[in-house]
Amino acid sequence: MRTIIRNGTLYDGELTALCHVGSNLVPSGPGCEAFADLAGKAGARMLIGETGAVSDLWEAARNKLPRPRLDRPGQPVYAITDPPPAGGTGLRPATVADLDLLVPSCAAAHHEGQPRRGADLADRGRARCR
Repeated sequence: MRTIIRNGTLYDGELTALCHVGSNLVPSGPGCEAFADLAGKAGARMLIGETGAVSDLWEAARNKLPRPRLDRPGQPVYAITDPPPAGGTGLRPATVADLDLLVPSCAAAHHEGQPRRGADLADRGRARCR
């Protein structure tokens, strides 16, 4: 089997590792060092996730990423073991028309009031509104 790295997913005969790429990099699984080039181009602000995956990616990409402002190894990251019950959330994909909801939420979460970020999230289908 050949190894394929595409859009933050590593296949080595089967799914081996993932790396969410957005405002943060969130690697998961063994072999995350394979995402070093992707991480260097992503422009992400934080590298968070499972300790082993973060360490592997950091070691491989440290020369491609900005110097960290703060290193907090062992800091707990939210995780669930069972999926939440299906349905009933009232969530729907956000649109640019939802900027009045998205911008305050983005500002509170990221301390930035940038309408462009909200529009980008909505355009890429990465935001939800109720």
